[in-house]
Amino acid sequence: MKNKPEKIELGAAEQLDALELICRSLSASIKKRPPDATDDGIAGFSEQLDSIDFSSLRNRLGLPDDESDPTDTPARLEKLHSLLDENEQKMNEFKSSLADSVVENRNLQRQHQALQDRFNSLNTQLTQMQLHSKDVSLKYSTASTNLEARERELETANTELQDLRARTYQLKSLCAEYEDQLKKLEQELAETRSADAKLKQENEKAVKDLDHIASSNRELRQTLEALQQREIELVKTIDALQREKNHIQAQLSRMLTGLNKTASYQAPDSSSSESSLLEPRNLVPYLPFCFPERLPAVIKFRREIQMRQPVSLQRQSLPAPRTFTQYGGFEVSIMAAHLRMQTAKIRLPLAKPLEMKFHA
Repeated sequence: MKNKPEKIELGAAEQLDALELICRSLSASIKKRPPDATDDGIAGFSEQLDSIDFSSLRNRLGLPDDESDPTDTPARLEKLHSLLDENEQKMNEFKSSLADSVVENRNLQRQHQALQDRFNSLNTQLTQMQLHSKDVSLKYSTASTNLEARERELETANTELQDLRARTYQLKSLCAEYEDQLKKLEQELAETRSADAKLKQENEKAVKDLDHIASSNRELRQTLEALQQREIELVKTIDALQREKNHIQAQLSRMLTGLNKTASYQAPDSSSSESSLLEPRNLVPYLPFCFPERLPAVIKFRREIQMRQPVSLQRQSLPAPRTFTQYGGFEVSIMAAHLRMQTAKIRLPLAKPLEMKFHA
């Protein structure tokens, strides 16, 4: 709190007049407030100021008559000073109570505003609840109507349910019969599946065997085609060798007898069964002049033919045979170039001239 102001030494009447003037001015200033201003408790304080009786105070503090003893004046002054101090203390208390009242009034205004807001919200909620209760009553009436309709539907459904139960009992008996039949059919199906699995296994095995046979057949067909091609080549080679033989025999006859060979040998037809023979079956012998004591056998060359057919069906390359043309100035062979190449693939060892051996 603020420090108390210094006391001014005035007379009791002057102090009382000053106090009355302050109270009257304070009450007048309070009354000049606008009527719509918030009530902070100041109106009650104004009434308290108006209720102070300054006339009674003057009577109590009035000066004594002239006949009184002048020696009582200091005592009365002391008494007036004490009264002024008490009044000043009461004024300070009034001020503090006024401040407390103002603070309390503001708090009360805040509480009043909060309560007013709460009241407004509750009023709004009450209105909403009234509307909700109306909706609920309408829904209740609708629900009761629907309930009656549902009860009627329930009675109908119960009747239908009884009929369905009777029908269900019949269907259960039929289901039992169908289950028995289904079990029998499942057993038959299992047996059929096992038989089908066996047939599938046999079929797969047969397909595998057929594939194996087909692959073997393809290999055999390839081998057969290769053998047929080899046979054709051998037939051509044999024909070429036969012509070469006739040519060599003619040269040998000229060399031994000085004359041409009297018997000519015709090359066999490639379409006949004797095409694989190296010599014709009917060979007319002749008597050379150098062997008069015995009849020579059919002249034939000793040769070895090696044929190999590996898996790849590739013929082995053989060295070219040695012919009579390689040893002297004999006639050049009349064989074609490609026939000589095929003939060269066959190993045919020949003896040197004049050292050939004849055997029966």
